[in-house]
Amino acid sequence: MKIILSALILLSFTNCTTKEVDAQHLFYLHGRIIELQGIQAVSPQFGPYEYEKIIDSLRTITSNIHAEVRKDPVDFFAFCTRVSGEIDRLISEGVEPQNITVLGASKGAVMAIS
Repeated sequence: MKIILSALILLSFTNCTTKEVDAQHLFYLHGRIIELQGIQAVSPQFGPYEYEKIIDSLRTITSNIHAEVRKDPVDFFAFCTRVSGEIDRLISEGVEPQNITVLGASKGAVMAIS
């Protein structure tokens, strides 16, 4: 009985120490067409953006998706500074930098490297 109780306590302790800090975090920065047309955006040249499918697909990697829909007009540098601040906050809370990915498309890619 002591062994079972010890195992249950150990399992409970293990679950308590598995924190969000150990999880993967993915920031997705969409293209400018979403700013202009919203998440149902359609490009005459490339077709539907399929924002929701992109986010759903990224959820197969991690449930910690950070994906804010920007609306025109966007202050480019203020937005980048805010995302950078969110990343700094995660790191200060103990998330390892290698557990944070920033992914961007089109204008979002330029923001991701800024």
